Amino acid sequence: MATLSIAFPLATPTPQAGYRVIYWPTDSPSSSNVITPNPTTSPVVISNLNATSYSGTVEASCGGGNYSAPVSFTAAAAASGAATLATGTTCSSGVGNYNLTGTVGHIVRVRLSISGLVNPTSTAWVNAVMGSSNPTFTAYGTTGCFEPGFNSGVSLELFKNITIPTGGVVNINTSIFANNSTSSMISASLTIMTVNGGNNTSTGNTQINSVCVGNSSTGGFCPGVSYTMGD
Repeated sequence: MATLSIAFPLATPTPQAGYRVIYWPTDSPSSSNVITPNPTTSPVVISNLNATSYSGTVEASCGGGNYSAPVSFTAAAAASGAATLATGTTCSSGVGNYNLTGTVGHIVRVRLSISGLVNPTSTAWVNAVMGSSNPTFTAYGTTGCFEPGFNSGVSLELFKNITIPTGGVVNINTSIFANNSTSSMISASLTIMTVNGGNNTSTGNTQINSVCVGNSSTGGFCPGVSYTMGD
């Protein structure tokens, strides 16, 4: 899937009903779409597109069915984009906070990867949660059970496609715990995999290798099987 960014100069005074933006695949003028509701700012970002080139028009909507003269455009839809990661609040007892920054409307695929070694003194397992309230999402996973007396390698990966909201920043919260009565050698990393299904063109930080990890001090309930969730 690709993303189209339509930039245009804003009118003065501000149009009463915003702007009417019509777009279509350049090679298929009959397949036109009107953005609703009318946008009021520039640029306008449209995601989940299939074509590589789009054409269209932008008009000031003056109310009462009146529009300014249309301004035409042709633009390429990008199957890539730029996004970066940064540490937010300080790690606290297995709970971390990280900032994902990108272009509004772009879809960023993020992976939370957990790996390490547990030496259970009681039944042990690892659980992890990655989520945000804006946009709202949760991805979570749990490893299987590990019995006392045996060192066990552990790995777990969570994935999530995140649409960058207005403001351009997503606060990703993580909660990763080794459920064991003693601390375990567990580490985690957060990585940007793709932007709009293509390469991340950012020259900034795209991976954090020291994601916050904690220990619950108890084996707790054993989930029995491994699984991961995310899209």
